[in-house]
Amino acid sequence: MFCLTKEGCPVADHLVNEPDDDVTGGFSRGLTFGAVQLTRRLAGLGLHEAHLSVRGFRAATPQARSALEEAGMAFVRGYNRALGSSEAATIEQSPRIAQRLKGFFMEGAAMGLGIRDGMPWYMFSAAKLPTFLTSTAVEHPYLTTVGAGWAIARLPWRRSRILESLDGLLLPLAFDGWGFHDCYFRRANVATGPARAVTHIAGCPGARAWDQGAGRALWFVCGGSIEEAVACIARTKVERHSDLFAGLGLAVAYAGGIEPSEAQALVSAAGPHRWHVAQGAAFALEAHVRARTETPETLSRGAVLAGGDALSSVEIVRMAMPRRPTHLRGPSAQSWTLYEQWRARVSEQLKRAAGWTS
Repeated sequence: MFCLTKEGCPVADHLVNEPDDDVTGGFSRGLTFGAVQLTRRLAGLGLHEAHLSVRGFRAATPQARSALEEAGMAFVRGYNRALGSSEAATIEQSPRIAQRLKGFFMEGAAMGLGIRDGMPWYMFSAAKLPTFLTSTAVEHPYLTTVGAGWAIARLPWRRSRILESLDGLLLPLAFDGWGFHDCYFRRANVATGPARAVTHIAGCPGARAWDQGAGRALWFVCGGSIEEAVACIARTKVERHSDLFAGLGLAVAYAGGIEPSEAQALVSAAGPHRWHVAQGAAFALEAHVRARTETPETLSRGAVLAGGDALSSVEIVRMAMPRRPTHLRGPSAQSWTLYEQWRARVSEQLKRAAGWTS
């Protein structure tokens, strides 16, 4: 039911035993050791699950392998830590995670809390995910919402509860996370598109956000190969290309795996979707800078993809962000309208800033 591996549900020897994967800290009297152990046995992951070879992905280069596997292992560490923590607000205090990987850690932690909250032995306990989302909203609002989307993908019976806990403006990012999840674990889903449940809940806008997540997943599924990822997009319906390219641009900018000079290949390959790539890259830069996880390489690579100075692109994202109505929580038509307006403004303003008029 909670299985995340290709081979089957994790068992004891699959669980992470490395000292830098602390999932035992922070127990409280209200959280029994037995419940934690059972949760971890059913849902815990080993770091090896982030290896591209385990997932059946072929790395384009050693650099891509290193970057993508580091990202995956940080995600798994955050996920496992959340499964064993009683205090959602203290999960991010993990000194063993490099600052540049903190976003992936937080994304995994959000998924872990979503899974933890869905366990039957926590049925009468207060959900931890909403507290975590609130406590991390200043520095990590985006990746934690994406991580909640992974939990939505795994636990159909928790979808309404999780969606109701999300910031209304950022809620589409949960569907992005859902799309990444579906395509990371089953590459064929990129071609077939979102499951019926996605459109049942959120219609066409939900499918578009799902596609943005699918585009992000392609960077991992294709092992950091721009050529292969672009070829995968080309085999999908034309009307999906803009969102898939936006997601791909975000993943390349955020996760890396190539030199900044190599990022130009994606810009060229995107053709008419060049400014969708730019929008995704600008969102990635904003997420990094807000969380203080950026590196010089991140900024340089993001600048190439966004079509201008990295910090100027971040400012465009922030200035274009719609003002949140005070009542906007959970799913609503307004969520999708505001989010798509935000993306469109960013794309157009990046284009203008680069001197493009057509």
